Amino acid sequence: MRWYGSLSSFNDLADEGRIDSEMSARAWKAGALAVSIASGGSKLSINLKTCKLALFAVWAAAIPAEAGSIAITYSLTGTGTVVGSTATTLSLDAQASGTILSANPALNAAWNPVAYSDESVLDFTTNLLHGSFILTLQDGDTLVGTVDEDQTVPDESATGTGPFTQTLTFTGGTGQFAGASGAVSGKGFLGTTDFSVSGSGSIKTSPVPEPPLSALLLPGLVFLILGGGFRTGRKRLPGWLPS
Repeated sequence: MRWYGSLSSFNDLADEGRIDSEMSARAWKAGALAVSIASGGSKLSINLKTCKLALFAVWAAAIPAEAGSIAITYSLTGTGTVVGSTATTLSLDAQASGTILSANPALNAAWNPVAYSDESVLDFTTNLLHGSFILTLQDGDTLVGTVDEDQTVPDESATGTGPFTQTLTFTGGTGQFAGASGAVSGKGFLGTTDFSVSGSGSIKTSPVPEPPLSALLLPGLVFLILGGGFRTGRKRLPGWLPS
């Protein structure tokens, strides 16, 4: 079976909604334009199977990747250093290493181990710590954001040690984490110079922008040309197409 038509015929179908519900009008128009380019703009007869493959290739390429939420656990061990102080605050730098684990073994292998660092200020009037952090993954991508901790127990302890709670809020990053959001929350223990903390949460990655029309033409052209399923003709689209 063959389809007959021209670029304007395909565009009319897309504009009128007379297209397969699983394909966007934009993808069909890109496929029609690919057909027109391959045929030199003449009316043509297209093998149905070849046309479907071409249009499916364009449709698949047109789908932007959606934002995804990745459930993770994390674990860090490191040390903190006092770099400044006032009557009511301490300025701290922390360095740590550890892991970020998901349910995907391939991601885990690419991400781990991770290196963590932060710059923060501990307010003795509230026993709350706030600052900014950067997580550098094994593959070179980074996650950045804010760190918040409740250090009430260590601050009120005679030894300055004890349990604390932590929240890391993601505000962006690089590579796959550009524009990332989400948060993890955990519980830790602060020693005299070292600390450990672990918890769970999720990272939400940003969607990939929809490709331009020019990028959608190539898949359709490849299938049409390699499929060898077109010839010039003068007939119009048949009446069996759905309305």
